[in-house]
Amino acid sequence: TERPDEALDRERLASLLRAFFEERPPRQREVLDLSDLQGFTSPEIAGMLGIEPVSVRAHLFKARRTLRRRILKAHPYFADDL
Repeated sequence: TERPDEALDRERLASLLRAFFEERPPRQREVLDLSDLQGFTSPEIAGMLGIEPVSVRAHLFKARRTLRRRILKAHPYFADDL
């Protein structure tokens, strides 16, 4: 069973993720969605968006780095999990 404080942390983290996703530039949001939520590979995403796979990887790197920093700033105890 989940403790109340764990449920609250999960809700806060979900809120942080939603806000983060909405704040990303459109291309980062698009690439992050296609890769991390829908499971497409960089070459597949590149083909869908008409960009180079290296650009896909760059957008993913920037989005993930920013996400990690925001999560750790708000929830430093997640450092071991990230």
